[in-house]
Amino acid sequence: MSKEEYKQALRKIHPDEPDAVLNVAWRFHDMKKAKQCIEELVKCTSYADLANNVIRALYLSCEINSAKALQLSFLSDLLPFTSMDRVGNPHSAAYHIRKMLRDENVQRERKKAEQRLQQAFRNSQQGEVSSRTVHADIHISLHTDKEELIRKLQDLLSDHAWERGKG
Repeated sequence: MSKEEYKQALRKIHPDEPDAVLNVAWRFHDMKKAKQCIEELVKCTSYADLANNVIRALYLSCEINSAKALQLSFLSDLLPFTSMDRVGNPHSAAYHIRKMLRDENVQRERKKAEQRLQQAFRNSQQGEVSSRTVHADIHISLHTDKEELIRKLQDLLSDHAWERGKG
């Protein structure tokens, strides 16, 4: 599903959300996660804040990788929500993010987080209960003119048909 198709589907569920919010939701494929991210972005008054508070948290939780953290289009979608005095520049943000990513403590924390995720995956493969929930995105493409079917599927997914942590 393309970005515009995804945003159109989101707009049906969240008609009052601005386009900028839908852009962030598309990045995470989750409106709740987008809103949480925006809450943190509003607190950022500098590129260093963005790098060390928002991007670092996303990176250390393995929600984004280093390539995504530096992707200019990704940063362009996040910057409008910051509280900087002037319009954000993704190149300037990327400079501070690179600096954060090179920090040895960040590298160590990321390695530990990756190991925890790998262990959780191995445990789940062995039928053991994991102490960490792993989320997966599922993309479904439907080639149909059955608008009602698509709307019902969107409603089902947006109503959290699967309880978090039990999937």
